[in-house]
Amino acid sequence: MTTTPFNNLKIETFVVPKSVNTNVVRDKNIWLLGERTDTAQENGYALFKYLQDKQVEAYYVIDEESKDYEKIKDEENVLVFGSDAHYDISLRAGVLLCTHDFENILPYKPAKEFFNYGDTFKVFLQHGVLGRKPAEYHKKYYEDPFDIFIVSSSSEKYDVVVEEMGYDEDEVIVTGLARFDQLPIGKKGKDILLMPTWRDWINTDERFLNSEYYHRYKNLIENERLHDVLKKYNVKLNFYPHYRAQQFFTKEHIEATDNIEFITLGERTVQDLLIEHALLITDFSSVSFDFTMMKKPVIYYHFDEDRFFNRGILRPVNETFLGDIAETEELLISYIEDAIKHNYENKVKDISGIIKYQDQHNCERIYEAVERKKL
Repeated sequence: MTTTPFNNLKIETFVVPKSVNTNVVRDKNIWLLGERTDTAQENGYALFKYLQDKQVEAYYVIDEESKDYEKIKDEENVLVFGSDAHYDISLRAGVLLCTHDFENILPYKPAKEFFNYGDTFKVFLQHGVLGRKPAEYHKKYYEDPFDIFIVSSSSEKYDVVVEEMGYDEDEVIVTGLARFDQLPIGKKGKDILLMPTWRDWINTDERFLNSEYYHRYKNLIENERLHDVLKKYNVKLNFYPHYRAQQFFTKEHIEATDNIEFITLGERTVQDLLIEHALLITDFSSVSFDFTMMKKPVIYYHFDEDRFFNRGILRPVNETFLGDIAETEELLISYIEDAIKHNYENKVKDISGIIKYQDQHNCERIYEAVERKKL
């Protein structure tokens, strides 16, 4: 039994198979990696692939029911979540690396008292760049916090993770995100990707269907002026809704033209989508940093900025939202047409304030940092 950051009581149970030997010693040459239990698309998987030719025994854990599992199930050292092999490795692994909390890669509660968990070296790989909405990974929330917290810039390190989240300076390492290694720089593409993030105050289907969030994006997709712009320039807009909203953003619910497509969860990886498109439209999502890293333009749709940041914003808007910001539907469409007319010109020249290293050596820096500090 534990309490959440919002002081809700959380009761969890887990079962350990009798066949698993729980009397083991942690080995820091065995690394267990993952993301959310159902994905293999970003920093966890990118680092796992990099480690294949390194002097460590690296394993990746994923849910057997996920679509991503089908893509990687035949790879060496891929573990099914909850399997005997997963239990065995999770009890012997001395280094844990995840983009989210470690309950996503461990089949038991991550607590000091369980199976020498306190002896592990814990690395938070992150799933984005911090600096916008306050994150839930404050050091005070953990009985046994991360040993290394990966970030992408000095500003993210000091202004956010050290000052706001309570980590010590030597616990926060500026390496860049593992998945950045796989981003081609300067590849333009042709079409437009619409990819908004979620709103944490929407917690029922009824509330979603009555929300400004739903109606704003529904109205945008059905906007006749947008249809005309896309048709005029022979451009497609591909809408990848947040996984919680996928069932409602479909052609069965929304009137769309042939120039607008809905992408379902698991159909393509997020990284492939970002690479393939020439322009990204989002609201507050950290996927914008990947797009900016590739030197491609981003347009932000901020119709509910005050509510989204009602708990505060970590850095000024102009420091992390690099690109045009539209607060209305009509202005957004104007920005879209202007971007198409100018062949998706990238107006942002200096991104060193949010991404220090613009190369393909992020995994290498993470690996070396872990090797240096795990002893």
